Amino acid sequence: MKACSERSATRFRIRPATLIAGLLFCAGLVAAGPIQPAAADFDDATEFKLPNGLTVVVASFPAELEVTQVVVFKVGSADTPPGKSVLARLVQGLLYKNGIEGGRATKATDSNYSSSNHDTTYFARRVPPAQLPGIMLEGASLMSNDLITDRTVDEERESQRVAHIWPNKRDPAAPFNALVRQMLYLNHPYRLPWDGLAEDVAGLTTTDAVAFHRAYYAPNNALLVLAGAITAQQARDLAWKYFGTIGARPVPPRHWLQEPPSPARRSFTYLNPHPNSLLWQRQYRAPSYRMGPPETVYALHVLKEFLSNPLTGPFAHKPGSPAIGFASLYSPLGSEYSTFILLWGGYSSRIEMVAETEQKIDTVIESVRRDGITDAELANAKMMIERGGLLETNDFDHTVSVALRLGAGETLSDLAAWRTRLAAVSKEDVKAAARTILDPNNSVTAMGYAPPDADNPVLPLGGLK
Repeated sequence: MKACSERSATRFRIRPATLIAGLLFCAGLVAAGPIQPAAADFDDATEFKLPNGLTVVVASFPAELEVTQVVVFKVGSADTPPGKSVLARLVQGLLYKNGIEGGRATKATDSNYSSSNHDTTYFARRVPPAQLPGIMLEGASLMSNDLITDRTVDEERESQRVAHIWPNKRDPAAPFNALVRQMLYLNHPYRLPWDGLAEDVAGLTTTDAVAFHRAYYAPNNALLVLAGAITAQQARDLAWKYFGTIGARPVPPRHWLQEPPSPARRSFTYLNPHPNSLLWQRQYRAPSYRMGPPETVYALHVLKEFLSNPLTGPFAHKPGSPAIGFASLYSPLGSEYSTFILLWGGYSSRIEMVAETEQKIDTVIESVRRDGITDAELANAKMMIERGGLLETNDFDHTVSVALRLGAGETLSDLAAWRTRLAAVSKEDVKAAARTILDPNNSVTAMGYAPPDADNPVLPLGGLK
């Protein structure tokens, strides 16, 4: 996946929708693909546990030609010690570049990705069945610390130093995301960026990496998900062969500080260095899949779909009006909290457009909180959610998303209940969720703009191609 700064390098050729996609990626919000509540392809999945505590989930699709393997470790940046917030990202990057990407067992061309967030770290590959033994050997090697040396730690520390520089220098959204999160969470470790703070990079040592790996990269703190051209028995045999001999280890319990009630609405204005770029976002603290309750979580999915619909939603583009980018996002993967996000962006010299757009958004949100949505809007949102979920069946990114949901604490029973829970959402549920979660006192709003640059042309929003 290309870096978000590369996506926005040609400033005046970006469409507003592309700008919004960049905002989402740079926030670390779409690293695992779109998060849908649907998981129809896992309705008949099998789950078993090895004696060392490794949980294995298998979804068989005989017609498929490949197998997706996702190894999830229940550890992320929220588990790092004070002053070591980049440690989870450093260990993940080190293992990926020197183990998985380095091709210890195979150099095959495949879908190959790894990332981490506040709660989990994952390594995913998609290969033909004949190559699965080698891939599983690579997955098992992640639990060994033989890749953590002074050389690999020095290399990854430098990589993280560079990674923490370019977003802040080149991408207009990067400062937003860190500041919004710090204001949204007053006490919980989610207030730190998912990839940690730049100030913490230099102090990371090999000793830190070895101790962190030893504490959390254990089979009893991991989940193995296999989906595609594989049977449950084949998965059991391979899991025993490659993972079964790894010993369990004590894993530190999570003692995260809880978040107090939000005292008041919070907002700030940010002057960004990108000429004529206007950015606006609002984040609300919301429940995750695991924390529920299900009626609120699924009602928020419906609300997100209603607000984001580009054809029928309240922010749908109308002919003759300037082209702007609007999106809403709800990705409830957190082990504890999640966020419901509204985003708007575009390029214009009219700074007052930010306040005008915010007023329109406020009007729509207050209308939904007061009156809810109609029967037709409810039915259309549900249809779009179900259709999107069915289209993602056995998709690589979707399998990763399901693995992350299981890694964050959901069960296969939770996944199988998605249709029932979605169908049960009523207009009253949507209204209640909007009133509770989209409360202004539960939000942080950020506005970013830059004055026109004399060295570059000023283009109206509708003039971008």
